[in-house]
Amino acid sequence: MIITTHVVAGSAIGAYIDTPLPAFLAGILSHHLLDRIPHLEYGEFSEDDRTNKAMWFRVGLDATVALLSLVLFLTLISDRPGILWASMGSVLPDFLHQVPWWQKYTRSWPITKQYFQFHEWFHRKLRPDKQWLNILLQGAVMAIGLMVIVANS
Repeated sequence: MIITTHVVAGSAIGAYIDTPLPAFLAGILSHHLLDRIPHLEYGEFSEDDRTNKAMWFRVGLDATVALLSLVLFLTLISDRPGILWASMGSVLPDFLHQVPWWQKYTRSWPITKQYFQFHEWFHRKLRPDKQWLNILLQGAVMAIGLMVIVANS
């Protein structure tokens, strides 16, 4: 799943949980449950070498939309700290293992290495030719999350 999908789902869950630690843990759980839904990762859209720049553009755009969405949710529902905590928990697994600047370390430390292996095992990936299904599934998750957030505002 992309960052925005995880943030929207985490925010929707956090809208129901006011305590930081349970919200954070629920966000982590939501990340893994969403990763069970077949999806594409950033680097799986094309085999072309030029996709490196395109991939980083997608990541940057996605991270920006996710951050702006989170700010909007926190503005709409300012009295629910669980939104922030669940959102942070929802992106933590990918933040630990997918960021190139430290993934070499977090994938090799004993505890985080085991967690990474679990995280990878839990993923369900689509074939790149199923991009339309990827958009449909992630769009549905975001739409449901947005409906929950709006219902709680």
